[in-house]
Amino acid sequence: MKTHFIVGMSRAGTTWLAKVLNNHPDVAAFGETAFWGRKYVEPEQDGRYSTEQMKTIIAQHRECPYATEKTNVQSDAKSGCLKDSTSHAYPELVSAAFASLPDRPTPADVFEAITSSILKAEGKSIAVEKTPHHLNWIHRISSSMPDARFVVLIRRPYEFVLSYKHQGDRKPAAIKAMFQRLYHPLACAFVWRAYMRAAWGAAAKYPQQTHVVYFEDMICNEHEVLTATQNFLGLHHADIAGSVPPDNTSFPSGLRPELNAADIFWINLIARREIKAMGIPFKQSNGNPLAILWSFVSLPWWSIRNLIAFSRSSNSTFKYLLRWISPDRPTMTGNAVR
Repeated sequence: MKTHFIVGMSRAGTTWLAKVLNNHPDVAAFGETAFWGRKYVEPEQDGRYSTEQMKTIIAQHRECPYATEKTNVQSDAKSGCLKDSTSHAYPELVSAAFASLPDRPTPADVFEAITSSILKAEGKSIAVEKTPHHLNWIHRISSSMPDARFVVLIRRPYEFVLSYKHQGDRKPAAIKAMFQRLYHPLACAFVWRAYMRAAWGAAAKYPQQTHVVYFEDMICNEHEVLTATQNFLGLHHADIAGSVPPDNTSFPSGLRPELNAADIFWINLIARREIKAMGIPFKQSNGNPLAILWSFVSLPWWSIRNLIAFSRSSNSTFKYLLRWISPDRPTMTGNAVR
């Protein structure tokens, strides 16, 4: 059994790539478990889990609504989702996996049991797990699963900000309003910069295990990108290009708004070093000082709204956000930089 990972930026095609790979005859791609990141349970000093820790892990991973990319609809054979493992069946898959575990398992034992259960249900031999923020925890995964490989998806800065800002537009009105309340270009700029630093750091530290894919290349050269990805993962070539249409776009109508002055100002300010390293021309902020001024004035209210929202979500949220705001600074050299 082999297990690999899709990681990287949100809004950069991670879901689409997982669905496409699911059309490979050997691959079962699934996500998002967050097993090695936000839901990680630190084992005891000997590297193994106690009975009480396993109870926590079982409770967490039986309730994983995105584990099968919401594949409760089976009728569309071209969806690219897991074909035989619906979100309703996922708790039973997890229960079967944990029933086979030895006493005091390691994190790798637990995760491989989950992937093995999914592979058995799907009749596949290679698992690909997709959790974007696992990009921050490649060192943790690699130390436990040294044969794992990582496909890292990233996106150019201004395109990322535009998609990130409008990701709620296709949602119902209440959810769209929530996305708008929680958005601020300062935070978005920090998120993009942290993703890029983490991607460059992974490519520099684990060059043999890391394959960086740019969203823009995937859009323009789908066949070449998928061929290179299959080669990297050690898969035999399958003609899966075009098997899944564009997915999860922020602009289903095809109409793309423009970034405003504040969006451009903050990404240029926060990520100047990274944008310059990529050789991307800086966009101008359209000379609208009032929009930029309002982005400063609104920061306290935005901060309060986010603190309230995050405090209701989980105790680990603050650590999770801190990881994005202040990641380790990588070395931007070699083919890690474009």
